[in-house]
Formats: sequence, C-alpha cells, structure tokens
Amino acid sequence: MELITVRSTTNMRNTPKKITEEYDEPFLYFAFSNIAFSTGTFLLGLINFYSYNPLFLTIFGYWIPGWGQAIGGIMSYKIKYYMDGNIYFFFALNWFCNFCYDFFPIWGWMKPLSHIEYGLHNLMSTMFLIAFLIQSLFGRSHLSKIISIFNLLGFIFNTIGHFTDNEIFKKLSGIFNFIISPIAYYNGIALIINQKRNKITLPLFDGKVIGQKLN
Repeated sequence: MELITVRSTTNMRNTPKKITEEYDEPFLYFAFSNIAFSTGTFLLGLINFYSYNPLFLTIFGYWIPGWGQAIGGIMSYKIKYYMDGNIYFFFALNWFCNFCYDFFPIWGWMKPLSHIEYGLHNLMSTMFLIAFLIQSLFGRSHLSKIISIFNLLGFIFNTIGHFTDNEIFKKLSGIFNFIISPIAYYNGIALIINQKRNKITLPLFDGKVIGQKLN
C-alpha cells in the first residue's frame, strides 16, 4: 500500500488529497512463476521418464507453464529483477519451442526433429542453465541452488539421452524433473504464505529463521 498525491485538475489551489492505491506485490510474481515452473518440470518428467509425449502435455505446457513463466518474466523486468526475468523467459521459450517441434510437422511447416536435433536443443539449453546456476550460487536461498543444480543435471542427462538415443539417460533426466517439481512448488507456496503473514512461517533456507518478521 502506497500513499500518492493527487491534485485537482479543475482548481490547482485545492489542497492536495491523499488516496491509497493497491499495487501488485512483487513476491507474487516469483511465487506464480515458481508454481508455473514446477508444473512444467513435472510435465517434462512425464515426457522424459516414460519416453512418450501425448500432445496434450505439450498443449498444456505451452499455455500454462509456458505463458505463466512468460508473464512472470515480464513482471520481473517490471521491478528490475532482470536475471530472474531472463530465467523465467528461458523456460517459457523452451515450452514454446517444444510446441513448435510437435505441431509444426503436423501442419507441414517442418520435418520432425531427429534425436540428434533434440540433443542439440538440450545442449544449447544446458549452456544457459550453467549461467543461471552460477547466478544462483551467489544468492542466499539454498532452495534456489538445489533447484538450479538438479535442473542442470536433468538437462545434461536429457542431452546425453537424445544424442545417444539411450532411454536410461532420459529416465534419469525424468527422475531429476520429479525431484525438482515439488521443491519449486514448495518454494512458491512458501513465498505466498510468508509474505501474507509478514513472517517466516515456512522456511526458505535463506538464512531467516521461523517466526522472523520480514519487515
């Protein structure tokens, strides 16, 4: 809640009025994006572990985790959290690419990708994730570090699995996806509860103790 001053446009000699205006709460951007990321990671786990991809998973991933993280990226830029915005945009674009890979061949716009081409996609994604991991290592949240490490490992195994066309590595990637998903979901829910109660109710393992006031 922030106090702002409004002057009358009809009579500038009037005494300024003070009104209150409800603004978006920045922590909700990160909570929302974490939950969208959690959902997308779970879907990737289903695809990688079970080695199948019903098109409804791609459609759901495109519209829910994909656009959810894109919105989170826009909101992060709005409050000048540029690295977080880049991370959310990256995962959003990853879903948008998967949508194209699955549906463009159906529409006759491109040929289906080979396992080598999928491997190249994941290799390039892995390069981005290394940069994101380095960024998270300088942060305070141990949860973010765990998510970044496991996510990178998941992409590495997925990359190897596609290059070698080996299902074992793909399943290992899926296992890491399943591990990451509940951690990211917990992270999002904890952000909401802690900020709404203005104290640490659910620990985020960032150096703050349970019961500590946020403001």
